[in-house]
Amino acid sequence: MSSVVLVTAGYDHSIRFWEATTGVCVRTIPHNESQVNKLEISADKVLLAAAGNPLIKIYDVPSQSNQPISTFEGHTGNVTSIGFQKDKRWMYSGTHARVPAPPPSHAHAPRAQAARTARSGSGTCAAAGVSVSTSHARL
Repeated sequence: MSSVVLVTAGYDHSIRFWEATTGVCVRTIPHNESQVNKLEISADKVLLAAAGNPLIKIYDVPSQSNQPISTFEGHTGNVTSIGFQKDKRWMYSGTHARVPAPPPSHAHAPRAQAARTARSGSGTCAAAGVSVSTSHARL
């Protein structure tokens, strides 16, 4: 594979690697559990994260294996945001989880919950009627 890593995925339940200079598909990974909502390649082009509903799968790009090296469970909805910390010790994710918003009298609750999330590594916060679930995992 060339030094350019081009990967696509979507509602067809497949992850495809393409040769950027020729446009030829050189590898296909089935993603049978759900559609793929988001892909993220690590800066060193070694890891590929694929976010679905509700799983995240991590693949080793150079290995050519179609089997994930890790699967993260725990979200309750579509995972729509993923990324790697710059030296790959951590990754983060976010989803459109259906978390009830706090009552109006608890205006400080989203900020407090977000602070707990940042310290604990997983949790939820709600703000302005939009519910978001976030988590991070050590790789």
